[in-house]
Amino acid sequence: MSKRRATPQADLFAADPSSPTEHVVAVDDAFVQRIRDELHRTLAMVSEANEDPWATPTQGALAQLRFQSIASTWLPAGEAAELWARFDGELLRIYGPEDEDSASG
Repeated sequence: MSKRRATPQADLFAADPSSPTEHVVAVDDAFVQRIRDELHRTLAMVSEANEDPWATPTQGALAQLRFQSIASTWLPAGEAAELWARFDGELLRIYGPEDEDSASG
């Protein structure tokens, strides 16, 4: 089991609630591996797509937010940044031609 620092948050019961406290959360390595596997499956799905893989723009936006959020929350910073860069690159590949068409029209 590894430890992960949670985002500093104000302690509402502290004498000075404006000062954040940092919490260390024990994280099950198997859980982190499931997160990693999910991100890799999502990345593979997007990599294989030739057009928008989501049914609606809202689903696409939520998938992007989820990918970035869980990567940055649960994975080491370098790994999260590398996965997000690959994911973002695939989105640019898929949406790039569409964005160019709308810009020229």
